[in-house]
Amino acid sequence: MCGVGSASVSIISAKLSIMKILIYGGVFDPPHKGHFSLLKSAAIRIKPDIIFIAPAWKSPFKPAPLASFTDRAAMLKLGLGRLPQNIKKTITIHPFEFKRKKTTYTSEVLKYFSKKYPASKLYFLIGSDCLKDLGKWKNLSQILKLSTIAVGIRKGFGACAANRRNSKPPRQFGWRGGEFLALKGRFPPISSSKIRTRICAGYDPSGMPEPVENYIFRKGLYFSRVIKRLKKYMTPSRLAHAVSSANLGMNLAEKYGINRGNAALSLLFHDIAKGFSSRRLIRYVSGNRIRVPHMDKIISRNPRILHSYAGAHITEKIFKIKNRKILNAVKFHTLGRARMPLLDKIVYVADMACETRSFPLAEKIRKLAFKDINLAFKLAIRTKLNHVRNNNKEKIM
Repeated sequence: MCGVGSASVSIISAKLSIMKILIYGGVFDPPHKGHFSLLKSAAIRIKPDIIFIAPAWKSPFKPAPLASFTDRAAMLKLGLGRLPQNIKKTITIHPFEFKRKKTTYTSEVLKYFSKKYPASKLYFLIGSDCLKDLGKWKNLSQILKLSTIAVGIRKGFGACAANRRNSKPPRQFGWRGGEFLALKGRFPPISSSKIRTRICAGYDPSGMPEPVENYIFRKGLYFSRVIKRLKKYMTPSRLAHAVSSANLGMNLAEKYGINRGNAALSLLFHDIAKGFSSRRLIRYVSGNRIRVPHMDKIISRNPRILHSYAGAHITEKIFKIKNRKILNAVKFHTLGRARMPLLDKIVYVADMACETRSFPLAEKIRKLAFKDINLAFKLAIRTKLNHVRNNNKEKIM
């Protein structure tokens, strides 16, 4: 176990009647002030003998976490350090899901702890933003049988669902039976996903304890180190496009079940040489003996296309990225290649259709990509070919 306090002391000194155990599950990618505020309120209200925080390996309702379990556990420890000592000493960060290394459902977590601590009363802590998915939870009846659900009300999420003077569960969210506990106080509407987006966009995040924020930038989590270096190679507008396309690429990668990190890095680097002049691109590609098909034709017609080949070389040699999937996705994001793999298609589409693009078909391609990536890819190719044939001045390449 990844202990924070001395939870074992709490177990030994617990009352002989029934030990109260609070379980707090979540992805915590990254943990923020809202998480810690909710935990503190629950600890004060319930007064548990022991608290288990169980970071998810992968949530059934969210994308796979970008930070590793080890990093998320480390960030939790740093954030928990500012809680009152009487609460902190009861907390253990439990590696239950990490040991399983697969998607684990709440019912499985509760079943594990109920067997390990049979003479106990379990409380499971959630924010009210989770209520909207309650009806989708696997084995909900078992969850309600094994635990009391403690809910903290987040602004804009289920405020009407939890009447603090009534312990009845909120039926409109699919709850039937079971015990419900609404926590006192309102909890800040902070989102881990919004924090990640701000970091990926190169902005200073807010809403995290300072030690957690410092850890993120020290470790370079959420591509923060990469983006800091990219600022030296890209103009602010070009970096904004890279970040926008990377966010779209990560969402598409999650949709189609491939590595989100590969998609993000491919798109962050794809235009790293776009700022080079035509003369510099020709000199760079020739000087580094980079093999480019139809080199003479490209030089005579549109040497700017060389930025993808130069970009792949810079990504490998200067940024030390050795993943061939990423390097190929960068290299072929302009001209494409025969039998393009899924990652290449996602990079091609995300580059063409991210939110920084304003040409008429961009939004259509973007929406289509979440329905059928192959159709979106074909439409993106046709759009680019029409652009070239018509010699349209609007930049989509």
